[in-house]
Amino acid sequence: MKKVYLVLTLIGLAFFFVSCAKQQAPAKQEQAQIWQSQEGTRSFEKMTDDNDQVVGRTSFLGDNYYCLDKQEKRLFFLKQQRADQWNVFMKRLDGGNLSEQRTFVDYIVTDPAISPDGKILAYTDQREKGFNIYTINAEGVSNVRQITNTKEPSFLPSFFPNRRAILYVETGKDNTQYIWSVNLDNTTPTQHCVGYSPSFFADGKKIAFVRNNLATKQSELYVYDFENSKEFLLLSDPDRSFYQPSVSPSGKYVAYTAKTAVGRTEKNFDIYMIDLQGKQPIQVTFYPGNDINPKWSQDGKYLYILSQRNSSQKNYNIWRVKAF
Repeated sequence: MKKVYLVLTLIGLAFFFVSCAKQQAPAKQEQAQIWQSQEGTRSFEKMTDDNDQVVGRTSFLGDNYYCLDKQEKRLFFLKQQRADQWNVFMKRLDGGNLSEQRTFVDYIVTDPAISPDGKILAYTDQREKGFNIYTINAEGVSNVRQITNTKEPSFLPSFFPNRRAILYVETGKDNTQYIWSVNLDNTTPTQHCVGYSPSFFADGKKIAFVRNNLATKQSELYVYDFENSKEFLLLSDPDRSFYQPSVSPSGKYVAYTAKTAVGRTEKNFDIYMIDLQGKQPIQVTFYPGNDINPKWSQDGKYLYILSQRNSSQKNYNIWRVKAF
C-alpha cells in the first residue's frame, strides 16, 4: 500500500506542476507582447496604467505630453477625459496609485512643463480658439497666470534651468515655428531661432531643437548656443524626420523619436539616441507599436517614454526604460 500511495503521490505532484506551468504560460506570452528580443538587455517599468487615459498621438510630434519633477517623485501627464477635453493630472511615483487633477478646463490643454524648483507648472492653453502659455501652482491652489498673449499660436513651454524664464514656440504668420523666451518677472519676449521642441542642456546655455528642412520636407535636429547665438546641425536624413529631442544630464547624448523605416514603407516610431561626437545613432526601443516623447532621468541611466506597449497597441502609457 505504501508503494501504491507513493506512486499516486508522485503522479499527483506531476499533474500539479504541469498545471502550474500551463497557468504561467499566458504571463510569458504577455511579456513577449511588451518586450522585444532586441530589447533583452533593457528593463522596462510601467509608470501609468490604462485608467490614467494618457494622451498620446503621432499627428504632430512637436507636442509634449508629460513631465517629471527633478526628484522624479511626481509625474504630470495629459489625461483624455473626452475627445475634445484634455487636462493635466499629477501622479505621485513614490506611493499611491491615485492621480490628482491640476487643470480644470472644458477644452484641450497640452505641453505640461515643471519648473526647476518643482513649484510652478506651465502648459499650453487653447481657450478662445487661441494658443497661449499659462502657469499654475504645481500643487495646492491653482493661481492661474497668463504668460503669453499673442494672436499667433504659442506653445511648448519649458523652463530655463538657471533663471526665471520660459522658452516657448510661436508659429509666425508665414506658418514657420520660432523659438522665443520670456522672463517671468517682466514678460518681455525675445526671439532666438527658427525651430520647435527645444530641450535644454543642464547648464541652460544651449538647447537641442527641431527644424523643418524646406528642401527635403524632413525634420532635422540642431543645437543652439544662447551665448553666441550660433547653431549647428546635429542630425539630418533626406528620407527620415527626427522629433522630440531630449538632452541627457551629462550633455553627451540626445535621445529622440524617429520612424524605424524610411522610404515608402510606413512603420512605427521608436526611440533612438546619438552622442554629440557624431557616432552612429543607437536604437533604444523596437516595439511594433509607437514609442515617442523620450525624457532622461536625472542620473542619466533611464529614459521615460510614451509607449503603446499593450496587446492592442492602442492605448498609451508612460514607461521607464534602461538607457544603456
